[in-house]
Amino acid sequence: MAIYDFQGPSNLSALLGQGVGQGLGAGLEDILKNKMGQYQQQQQSQRLAPIAKQYGLGGAEVLGEQGLMQLIKQQQQQQQRSQLAALLSGGQSQQSGQAQDQFGQQLPQQAQQSPAAAPGEKDFNAERQKIAALAAYDPNLYQREKARIDRAEQAYLKRGQEQTKTLMPIVSEANQNIRASENKIKDLGLLKHMIEQGKWQTNKFQDIAEKFGLGTIGLSPDSELARQVGAGLALQDVKLMKGSLSDREGAWLRSMYPSLMQTAEGAKKLANKLISDQKAEKLIEEEKLKLIKKNRNIDPLSIETEAFANTQKQRDTIARDMLKDLGYLVQWKDDETGKTIYLPIGETPKD
Repeated sequence: MAIYDFQGPSNLSALLGQGVGQGLGAGLEDILKNKMGQYQQQQQSQRLAPIAKQYGLGGAEVLGEQGLMQLIKQQQQQQQRSQLAALLSGGQSQQSGQAQDQFGQQLPQQAQQSPAAAPGEKDFNAERQKIAALAAYDPNLYQREKARIDRAEQAYLKRGQEQTKTLMPIVSEANQNIRASENKIKDLGLLKHMIEQGKWQTNKFQDIAEKFGLGTIGLSPDSELARQVGAGLALQDVKLMKGSLSDREGAWLRSMYPSLMQTAEGAKKLANKLISDQKAEKLIEEEKLKLIKKNRNIDPLSIETEAFANTQKQRDTIARDMLKDLGYLVQWKDDETGKTIYLPIGETPKD
C-alpha cells in the first residue's frame, strides 16, 4: 500500500487561509506595480515638461518621450513649411512664439491624429499606420519596420531642412526683385508723364533719369554718356530678352539707343523700353516663385533656366511690342485681304 506524504496545511481552515493570503499578496503586488508605474510616469512627465514648454507644447509631456519627440518633429516641419510659404506669398514668416502658441492650442487634436502630409511630401505617418497590425502579430518585426521608417523620416526631414535653407534666399531675392521692378515701372511711368507735360528740364526729371543711368533730353548721340546709355540698354536686352531677339534685331537696337535721348519723343520711347525690361524681369522672378511653390524639391540650379523657358512666349510678346514702339517693326496693310502685318524696317510684303 502506497503512502503519500502530503506537505501542506492539515485542515480546511489552514488551506483557505493560505489561499486568501496568496490572493492578497498577488493583489498587493499589482497595486505596487501600478503605483511604481504611476511614479515612473510622473517622473518622466516632470523630466519632459521643461522640454515641452521650451517648444511651446505645454501639456504634451503626457504623451511620453517618443510621442513628444514626434510632435516636436512635426512642429519643426510645419514651421519650415510656414516660413517658406510666407516668403512665396511675398509676406513675412510668423514669429516662432506665435506658431508655437497655435500649435499648442491644437495639441489635443494633434495628440490623437497626426497632420496629413502636404502635397508632394512623403507621408511617413501613413506608412506607420500600414504596419500597425504587426505589433500584435510579430512585435519584433514591427519594431524593426518602425525603426526603418523613423530613420527614413529623419533623413527626409534633414534633406528638407537643407533644401529650405537653400531655397529661402532664392525666394527672398525673387520677392525683392519683383518689388524693385514694380517701383521702377512706377518711376518710369512718372518719367513718361513728365515728358508729355514738358517738364523734362526739372530737377525731379533728372533725378529719375539718373536712377536709370540716362542723360538729359537733347543729349548728343556721339557723346560718351550716350554711348554708355546704349551699352547699358543692350546688356539689359541680353539678360532679359534672351531668346526673344534675333542678332539682327539686337544690332539694330544697339545702334538706335544712343540717339533716343535727342528728342522728347525718343526719350518717351526709351522709357517704354525700360518698362518692357522691368515687365520681363518681373515675369521671370514670379515664375521662379511658382516653380518653388509647385515643387519644394526642385533643383536650385535649374530654377532660373526653367523660369526663362516657361516665360519665353510672354517675353517674345514684350519684345515684339518693344520693337513696334521703337520703329523696327513697321505696320503693313494688305488692301485686298485687309490683314495687317508687321515687317522689319526696310522690308516690304512679298508678292
